Amino acid sequence: MSETESEILKEEENPFENYAAVVEADDRTVYLYLLPTQNEHLPANAVWLRNLVEAPAEPDQQSIQEGRPPLMHVQGCNHPNGYTRYNPEDLDFVWFPEGNGVSLYHQGDLEAILPTWSGKENVSGYSKEALGYQSNTLPLPPDNSAIYQRLKDNLEFWDRRTRPEDWELFRNGLLQHYESVLGKHSQYYALTDVKFPVLGIVEFPLETGMLYTTLGMSRQPMPGIELIKQEPEHYVRREIFLYSPDVNAPGVSEDYANLGGALGEIRSSYPGLLGRLARYPWIVSSALDHGHLFESGMETNYCDFIFSESPLPTGLPDEIMSGLMEHYSIEGYSLSPLFALPASQEDLLVARQKGADFWIEKRMRN
Repeated sequence: MSETESEILKEEENPFENYAAVVEADDRTVYLYLLPTQNEHLPANAVWLRNLVEAPAEPDQQSIQEGRPPLMHVQGCNHPNGYTRYNPEDLDFVWFPEGNGVSLYHQGDLEAILPTWSGKENVSGYSKEALGYQSNTLPLPPDNSAIYQRLKDNLEFWDRRTRPEDWELFRNGLLQHYESVLGKHSQYYALTDVKFPVLGIVEFPLETGMLYTTLGMSRQPMPGIELIKQEPEHYVRREIFLYSPDVNAPGVSEDYANLGGALGEIRSSYPGLLGRLARYPWIVSSALDHGHLFESGMETNYCDFIFSESPLPTGLPDEIMSGLMEHYSIEGYSLSPLFALPASQEDLLVARQKGADFWIEKRMRN
């Protein structure tokens, strides 16, 4: 094999079809890559696995300048004289449930981790062959590290998800919880244009309006939430709720009340828009959160949204608000509702200029 020639030893796309894990070798070194497959704006990350030749005495700047994967220098690798090439049949991937992290196993033993936080604080990942912190690569964590419980959870997560009855059990359980608070649903829309995550949109007629909710987002952790929340375990399992009050309901704005018959046309677009929102975190590998804005691109008002963690700005009846915020456990995590507040273009302008919290507080005062 020439110096410039490389070989993919193992490659696998995650279930969300937005990242691929790749183990690639040339005649000098081997790396594990996490590469976006559809969205070029998603970050790519890599972790060194092993040298196949003798390690240089200093960091391999020459390879970097030549556009080749650098060798790990002698202070950073357990086998400075070089190590054996992998047999592809001995390699296995296990994805983090968020889809933006992966662990690599060699003959059943942990070889490397590209975690969901790869690239943060100058750490790309962890490698069994790494010695100390070198070239953004750390050795595998000590035995008492909490990450090993997370890797075990990853295996158990995918074991559950591959069971034929898993989706039906999840869907029926969450739908039953919804109906215990909201009453019987009137429509269920299955989103069939993505394989995973499996998603649905449910419509509930209320006395004062219509409530739409996602069903299926909380079946897996939302990617990116741990990068923006101090206690992410409270927010990783989320569903989105969208309340559309009747034009004569108490507390609606004058502009909203003037919608009249146009409200029916606006509502007809809500299941599709909510379906886009439900897929969004797993397309861009990033979380939806309080204060985020969504612009649909539609010319009709109130087809854009501002997100709130609290149901108070929605105008939902008190008993429904309290019911939605009651504890509901999903595989040991609490369901965390996120409310999409219908907004006009003027509302979005105010939220961008003065902040979403300013707009939300103003809405609650009115």
